[in-house]
Amino acid sequence: MLPVSSVPLNGSGVSRGGFLISFNWTKLSGPASFHIVNPYNPVIEVELLIEGEYVFELTITGDKGISSKDIMSVLVSITDPGCGAWDCCWQQVTC
Repeated sequence: MLPVSSVPLNGSGVSRGGFLISFNWTKLSGPASFHIVNPYNPVIEVELLIEGEYVFELTITGDKGISSKDIMSVLVSITDPGCGAWDCCWQQVTC
């Protein structure tokens, strides 16, 4: 079991002239092992991560049917293979 096997992801949005009505996080790519806690919330926890690179997408939809998407990459890797320490880092990539 990794010392770090989960990571928080924080999404937000602003609606121009309307209301935000839905948030939806999905995994686009990465290892099969993962679990998104409450994928319909702007702030989530992704659990059960293993070594590898994950790519998640957040889709935000407003009451007028206009959607916006953003992509978040999460890299889980061994920082020192000699001692087995693990590191989990993430970066946001806007498309």
